[in-house]
Amino acid sequence: MNLMTIIIIGIILLGLIAFFATKVENKTTNFQSVKIPLDILEKEFGKVEINGGTLRFWGNWFGKPMDNYHEIKNVEFDKTNNILILTLDDGEKITMWNPSGLEIGQKELQIKKADKILFEWHLYGENKTGENLRFESYKNNGISIEFATDFMPEKRNVECHKSEPALSIIGY
Repeated sequence: MNLMTIIIIGIILLGLIAFFATKVENKTTNFQSVKIPLDILEKEFGKVEINGGTLRFWGNWFGKPMDNYHEIKNVEFDKTNNILILTLDDGEKITMWNPSGLEIGQKELQIKKADKILFEWHLYGENKTGENLRFESYKNNGISIEFATDFMPEKRNVECHKSEPALSIIGY
């Protein structure tokens, strides 16, 4: 193989990687869904079919895309303060302030907007103690999404986008 052939193969491979990465990134757009008011979700939670999946906050994956699976086990909605709390299968908790635009599709749940999201979990494989509790905080300041965490912050490469849904739970 000469150098030109290697370069062409490299360009083709990079194009394929970019194509498939775009397909994964766009997975949350344009899905068939049903809109449900948040207070109805709390009251009718047991009757609403919600599949589990991978978590995404304003376009930022929790972990690698499609690398983990979470199911909603409980829903609380404080209508007075407009706070939604989702408790997940391993005790994780997602607290959202002023959420709106809940849509449930065949393999995805989305909440389009929120002022702030706090995601809390215990280190996986460890005892559920206070010292093992971790968090990710996302705040919509009107211009961008501010991110904070106490879980390996120096290694985190976070890309949040206001144009993305505040929360997506994307099923397999």
